[in-house]
Amino acid sequence: MEALADRADRRHVLEREIRAGRRAPRDWLALVDAARRERIRFAMALSITATDTMLAGADPVAGTRWKTGPAFLGDLSTLFRDVSLGQREPVSAP
Repeated sequence: MEALADRADRRHVLEREIRAGRRAPRDWLALVDAARRERIRFAMALSITATDTMLAGADPVAGTRWKTGPAFLGDLSTLFRDVSLGQREPVSAP
């Protein structure tokens, strides 16, 4: 799933940059790299935070309870919904 999202997002970055007249592949790669690094760091941090119930001596009930709160659910939503590296432009109907 992540690989498909990455491929689609790279396409959006390229489309946006080409439409804007920016035709330097190194710049495109830098944009994709910066966005991916941020997303990967976010996913890694969330993964570490979410594994609290797996640690020795952890309270699985308390550890699960806080994961139903708005902060954690918001992070999960971001992880699974905020996958675009490029700004998608609206497409006008023909």
